[in-house]
Parts: sequence; structure tokens; C-alpha cells
Amino acid sequence: MSVFGVGITTYKGTQGHGNRGEQNHDRIIHNVINRIDIRRTYQMIDKHDADAFVIEFDVNDIIGGRLKKYLSKS
Repeated sequence: MSVFGVGITTYKGTQGHGNRGEQNHDRIIHNVINRIDIRRTYQMIDKHDADAFVIEFDVNDIIGGRLKKYLSKS
């Protein structure tokens, strides 16, 4: 949060293997960054968790919400 100046949302995640077999509890971190910060974000992820699972998609496909940081600059 302090590096990029954006907020994050965390979720409790559970992965398991059917019929209540082995279960692991993980933390899911969700954030929205601009394309300029993508490289720095991946470097930070690799530094802290080289085995992290990352999903990336274009925010132009998202409807709703506001990015106050960027709207206030215009």
C-alpha cells in the first residue's frame, strides 16, 4: 500500500482436495493498479512470494466504481 499509494482488499481463502481432505488457508490480496506499476508489482510479488498465483486483466472491462486518485487530477 505504501509503495504504490493504492488500497488493497484481503480475503480469507481455502484450498482443499475434496471430501474435506487436505485443506490450506491462504490470504487472497486484491488490488487495482495502473499499467505503469505492473512491472514493479511483479517484482514485489516475486520478492515476497515466488510461488504466488496472479490473475491480471484489463480494468477497461470493468463497470462501476471510482478511482478518486485519478479522477481528482483532471
